[in-house]
Amino acid sequence: MGAITYLLRGVLAVLATIVGRILGTRGDIDNKRRELRVHVLVEAWRNVERAVNRPGAEETRGLEQALADIQLFGTPSQAEHAARVARAINGGEAEAACLEELLEALRLDLRKEMRLGRAESRLVCLRTGHGQSTSRPGARGVERPAGRARTFRPLRPRAAA
Repeated sequence: MGAITYLLRGVLAVLATIVGRILGTRGDIDNKRRELRVHVLVEAWRNVERAVNRPGAEETRGLEQALADIQLFGTPSQAEHAARVARAINGGEAEAACLEELLEALRLDLRKEMRLGRAESRLVCLRTGHGQSTSRPGARGVERPAGRARTFRPLRPRAAA
């Protein structure tokens, strides 16, 4: 009877170890997936933010990559929002492509994902030395009034001189 008890305890200990490792591995995989997703979306947020008020080829490439990353790694609502922006830009409807709404949605979701709490202040983009502002010419780091979102204007090829 004593041998059976020891054998049963040994089998239970092995099973508990196996189950613990499986659950631990699954948790590690979920954490790595979450870290990768957050990292990619933070980079996408930075690229979209750069493109909002800075026209240029580098910013345009960054915006293209950011929209693709958001559609791949974002939540369903983020992916749909990014697709809407991309369709509007591709269709030449730059006025409908409000990137600041996408930025704000990403900001809220990323802060929630990283458990940072909700930011009560509106998004403010500081522009020093770039000649662009967030609300009016000459103003830097000023909050844009509600309803006056800045839109992305795609680059137009320059005429050959």
